[in-house]
Amino acid sequence: SIVPQGARIYTEKFSCSGESYVRYLVNDAVIPIQTCATGPGFSCKLDEFEEYVDDNIGWEDFNEYCGIEPSVPQSLTFYWDYMNTTYNAPLGDF
Repeated sequence: SIVPQGARIYTEKFSCSGESYVRYLVNDAVIPIQTCATGPGFSCKLDEFEEYVDDNIGWEDFNEYCGIEPSVPQSLTFYWDYMNTTYNAPLGDF
């Protein structure tokens, strides 16, 4: 299926009866994962979702595939280190 350019795509994680579940939503419509949709609202148990992701893209090294140099940060640390780090990103032609 084709997703419009202005689509809203979410990976939704929620808890039900003490279990964690994941499902995809595109423009507020649930898009079930064909091999894992046995949870509430066509969701997938979190551990089964992690296995699904690992089976489908877990083997891929995106840094190597995209040609990212090792000197480039490999994670988004600003989510937790913003209180201890001053970020002064220069403006430039990218």
